[in-house]
This record gives sequence, C-alpha cells and structure tokens, in this order.
Amino acid sequence: MKRQIKTREDVKFMADEFYTNATDSAVIGYFSKDVVNLNWEQHLLVMYNFWSDMLLGTSLYNGTPMKKYFALH
Repeated sequence: MKRQIKTREDVKFMADEFYTNATDSAVIGYFSKDVVNLNWEQHLLVMYNFWSDMLLGTSLYNGTPMKKYFALH
C-alpha cells in the first residue's frame, strides 16, 4: 500500500525516495550527475517547499520551477 501524503514529513519522504531513485537510475541518473551540477542538500530543501505547496497547500516555495530547466536547453 502506498503511503498517503498528509504532512511535511510525508513530502520529504516522497521527495527523497523520488530523487534517490532518479539519481540511481541507469536511464536518467546521468542527467543529475553529469548534466546538472546540483547542490543536493540545497535543492532538496527547495523541492520540499515546492511539493509541500503543491500537495499540502502551504506557501513555502518562492520561485519559478521551470526557469532553470529552460536554461539547460
């Protein structure tokens, strides 16, 4: 059974699981390791706020999520 997302701790769990799986992936892992130079500790704090806003209706994230991705193109 999948875990319900009801709290910020649930959001952190979801984001940590997603990014761990993504970076370990043989298909897309290279992107976060070789293409994008991320400070993962800082990036995850931003993602926790973003997903908390999206899933819990908080107002913690301040930014434009796609701007950095467009710059990579």
